[in-house]
Amino acid sequence: MNKLWYVMQSKPNKEIFLRKQLEFCHIESYFPQVIVHPVNPRCRKTLPYFPGYLFIRDVAEKNCEAFFNRIPGAIGLVSIGGEIASVPDYFIQIMRIKMERINGCNALVPDKLKKGDLIKIETGPFAGYEAIFDS
Repeated sequence: MNKLWYVMQSKPNKEIFLRKQLEFCHIESYFPQVIVHPVNPRCRKTLPYFPGYLFIRDVAEKNCEAFFNRIPGAIGLVSIGGEIASVPDYFIQIMRIKMERINGCNALVPDKLKKGDLIKIETGPFAGYEAIFDS
């Protein structure tokens, strides 16, 4: 049987805090993040892929929507037309794979590249072209 995941909205910039609160409540969550290479070393090394949203699993035992509205850092469950929004398990599995690919590609970008450096594109629709690295 496929389990459903539900979409939960967090307060601004409180996604990581909310994820820890959900762990404390023994609720499985998924918070997709993208690895970034900030110019300022004190900045965050990851950014949310869906800012302000997390996915939570198996909330049937806590079927009271008010429970999720009271979790610190949460705004509540996302609902569409009065129904709590859900996504199938395979959607989350595919998203995890895509996030691994995205973050794997980001890890391949050398930190030594600077704005204005000449690069050659090796794959994709622009393969063979030379370009100037911007960011």
